[in-house]
Amino acid sequence: MEFLRFLRSKLPGLALYGVALFVVAGLLRLVGTPRDMVYLVLVTLAAVEAGRLAMEYLPSAGFWRRVSLIGRAHPGDTPNALDLACDLPSLRSGRAALVDDAVDALLAQADADAAAVRADSAEYRAFIERWSHEVKTPVAAASLIVQANPGPVSGRIAPELQRIEDYVDQALFFARSYTVDRDYVVRETTLGELVRDVVRARATLIQESGVSVSFDGLDQPVYCDPKWCGFIVGQLVDNACKYMGAEESPCLSFTGRRLAAGGSAERVELTVADNGVGIAPQDLPRVWDKGFVGSNGRDLARSNSTGIGLFLVRDLCRKMGVEASVFSDGESGTEFHLVFPMVQRG
Repeated sequence: MEFLRFLRSKLPGLALYGVALFVVAGLLRLVGTPRDMVYLVLVTLAAVEAGRLAMEYLPSAGFWRRVSLIGRAHPGDTPNALDLACDLPSLRSGRAALVDDAVDALLAQADADAAAVRADSAEYRAFIERWSHEVKTPVAAASLIVQANPGPVSGRIAPELQRIEDYVDQALFFARSYTVDRDYVVRETTLGELVRDVVRARATLIQESGVSVSFDGLDQPVYCDPKWCGFIVGQLVDNACKYMGAEESPCLSFTGRRLAAGGSAERVELTVADNGVGIAPQDLPRVWDKGFVGSNGRDLARSNSTGIGLFLVRDLCRKMGVEASVFSDGESGTEFHLVFPMVQRG
């Protein structure tokens, strides 16, 4: 492929050379040169040109092959692309040497910049983790004080403390989402265990929102990390309660079912559905985008939306091999679907 590109870049010159050969052949025939001799001259000149092209291409073949690999590198595979670029063969001939030096300088700078960004990012994530753990201590202490002093004021403080803890958890999971593979323990559980742990942890929020909860088909076994998947389901519950609207009977349902049962593509699906305000059709394609709050999130009554929760849901699902999708008619209710891969026994 690289050689064909090289030839295409030489097409104007080759066309001109072909015209020159045609003119030479005509002149030779005009002066009475035998036809066989004309053919011999043309073949010789063509062979000389082919040799010249080969001598021009071969010394730089490795270079252009590497450049082609860099061009085909995945957009998110920057370190690998840099490694390929740093391993480019040298072009030490004429003006190419200047290009070679310039490329080396740019690559060295890009490598240094990338290393600095990675170091800053790691330091920032470490700070967020430390901060989250430190904040949890006074929040836990305040929660114990509230529990030890029941009353109307304490009853109003308790849910606010829970919200603070939820936001701290969100920040902590966001910081750790870049290294899920280092803190990911898969074990067998059931959708019921996963969902009920989340519902228990958010019992106060659910009660405050006046939401009734129903379960169906949650005896399905799944293989996942309960901590990370519990966080994912928790974000969906938070969203459902936040955007429940003014329904007379707000409800939240959790439904499990097995897809392609018995087949090689067998999976387990968890559907989290509510009868809230729904998601506007124009917002659906962007609900997973970081920072996107949509028309519902811009409502003054829900001004605490950050646009981070669903972004984390999709990001974590992708990293753990869980399919996430959302459906809404834009008027009443939203359904989130989480599809867990099955792990074959034995």
